[in-house]
Amino acid sequence: MKREDIEKVAKDYSIGKTYFRRNVLKEVDADDYVLRKGNCSEDFIAGAEWCINSVWHSNNRTYKAQKPALVIFKNGKAKVYDNLTDLTIESLWGEIDRFAYIEDLIPNMED
Repeated sequence: MKREDIEKVAKDYSIGKTYFRRNVLKEVDADDYVLRKGNCSEDFIAGAEWCINSVWHSNNRTYKAQKPALVIFKNGKAKVYDNLTDLTIESLWGEIDRFAYIEDLIPNMED
């Protein structure tokens, strides 16, 4: 997802959320509407960026060897490994930019 996509969704979300608070709940007066809408949009963007970045780990992190992971190398290439032990064996650990466990990349919509 590109930053522009996140910003568009954030704008739509903040307009709807602030409109609801102003016109239905009567919590927001006209003077605060623009400020609240901007704050809501910024908060949405920050949350989306945190969610996207939270699954990625640097190459100096202790890893759980038995989990499949997507590895991004410093040269920009990517590869999926069944477990990160393969990297130690291949002596590629120093060439890694970041990695994410596959299970963390799959959406989890359960409560």
